Amino acid sequence: MPTTSLPSSILTTGLLALLVAGCVKRPDLRPEQPFVWVARPVQGDVRVLEALSAHTAPEVHLGSYLGEPLPEARVAVRTARAEQLVELPAAVGWELPGAMNGHLGPTWPGSFHAERWPAGRRDRVLDALGQGHGLDDALGDLARSVGGDAVLVTWVDRLAAEPLSLQGFPGDLVSTPNGPVVIDHTNEPYLVDLRVGVALVASDGEVVVRYHQDMHTVLSEARPPTVAGRQLARDLAAEVLKVWHRPEASAAHGRHAAP
Repeated sequence: MPTTSLPSSILTTGLLALLVAGCVKRPDLRPEQPFVWVARPVQGDVRVLEALSAHTAPEVHLGSYLGEPLPEARVAVRTARAEQLVELPAAVGWELPGAMNGHLGPTWPGSFHAERWPAGRRDRVLDALGQGHGLDDALGDLARSVGGDAVLVTWVDRLAAEPLSLQGFPGDLVSTPNGPVVIDHTNEPYLVDLRVGVALVASDGEVVVRYHQDMHTVLSEARPPTVAGRQLARDLAAEVLKVWHRPEASAAHGRHAAP
């Protein structure tokens, strides 16, 4: 039976296509390690970006303790509280640099400065947070495009809240992670559960710290996002600085990922 040979030009083109395809960088689809830290001191000009809201939009709770419909005045209070929830991530991000400065003290040779998100970088980081992979690559590219000596990024990827008035009558005392709270239909305190992430990335793209923490706070008329965010930022800074700017970090430079 006669055989047919392919022209050498077709064979060469096909071989080149296979080689080129093998050289194309494929996205890293492996799950992100939950925590990352590098024993690398960071100082100088640290650029701070507006915190990201990577959570689902909070809903207005219309339920009541006994199941009766809420009067319009209480619906208005619940609506206002839902709007405050949306402001909480930005409040945490705004307060975090000051909280870190308070822990670092005057001997730290660095400073924090507000910076705008570069075009397109916000969406890429949000996509990586939603997909569960590629976050470190997105953060590295972000830091290289921002400038300075490092960039500080904060995000909230879980935010849930419930009015404490669902647990009892006005005047009842409810125990929360932030201490006892009195139920009050006018003040309408909410118990907030959120997960906050923070990353410190050097200007060369190396992720020095990436950390997230489950946190709780109480939000109310008397305790707005600015107050709640300040306390959350202080607690978060205390935890982050346990793995950043350690004295032993100056003596070594190696990457570690939590199991």
